[in-house]
Amino acid sequence: MAKKWYTLLTPAKEERIRPSAPLPPSAAKAGRIKRTWDIFFLEYSSLFKMSILFAVTFFPFLIFCFLIFGQVNGLKLEYAYNTGIGYPLDIQADNLSKILALFTDIRSNVVYAFLLLLVPGPFFAGAFNVAKLLMWGHSDVKVLKTFFDGVKKHWWKYAAIFTVFCAAAYGTVYFALTHYIAMLEGHAGVGSWIALIIIIIAVLSLFCCMMYAFSMIPVYKLKFTDMLKNSALMTFGIYPLNILAAALSAAPFLLILTGNPAVIIVLFLAVVFIGPALYTLIWTSFCQYGFESFINKIYQIYLAEKIKLPSNNGKKKIEKPKQVNKYENPKKKKK
Repeated sequence: MAKKWYTLLTPAKEERIRPSAPLPPSAAKAGRIKRTWDIFFLEYSSLFKMSILFAVTFFPFLIFCFLIFGQVNGLKLEYAYNTGIGYPLDIQADNLSKILALFTDIRSNVVYAFLLLLVPGPFFAGAFNVAKLLMWGHSDVKVLKTFFDGVKKHWWKYAAIFTVFCAAAYGTVYFALTHYIAMLEGHAGVGSWIALIIIIIAVLSLFCCMMYAFSMIPVYKLKFTDMLKNSALMTFGIYPLNILAAALSAAPFLLILTGNPAVIIVLFLAVVFIGPALYTLIWTSFCQYGFESFINKIYQIYLAEKIKLPSNNGKKKIEKPKQVNKYENPKKKKK
């Protein structure tokens, strides 16, 4: 009989820190969704400070994105909407050549965007260190100290994981641009669509692993390899729920496809000032639900198997068993 996936998790003790100034009981005892929502408003000053610290590291990437957006918006192109499988693109020749030139140029330069995106990687450590304490009910978080303590302690782990994810995301965007160029040229087949869908699902799965890893690192003292293993098991153990969470996380960024400058500017401002606070808090809350449901319970089972607790719950002293067949030295026998 095959083992259940959660029995393969590496158990670890949750390094929970007791708050010296806890949140109001109404927030601490609420359901997870309401509690997260309450904490977002009760502790938004702390979250806002963390967001500003974290958002500064994204500025080089955002500036590059605005330059790309300026290129697209400056051409005033007439885009075709019939871009589904089996639908030919109906674009005027002048626009077609401009679109091909633009997307070919973007495809060749998109690597620079992802290199700039690597800058925030180590600073995820600070953001998740702050979010962890807030989700544990702290209302006295010293944001600056907590943020940089997290960066100092775990920066390389977050940098390594985020670099792998960025590489996968870069490959996905590059392939998507190549696919779109092939559509413009009229030779994008069904196989290209299927490959794009598979790649997107794979990147969403990797995003889920990253989400669990980022939330797990400041909570448990685990080897890096064990933490990666646990993240993968958590991802595929409750895969449908995780993919839904990843898709909902990515959904707001689809507003970029509207091409409306006002919408895109508002989206970027929200990403800078609200995004880090909201996303880290929601991801931490979601992942801690998984930790409490599986890793913490496995750890309790592990303790129960390794340390046999008395069955009388301490109500009665355990009597030492009488020695049977005890050897007695004849020379020491009483006369």
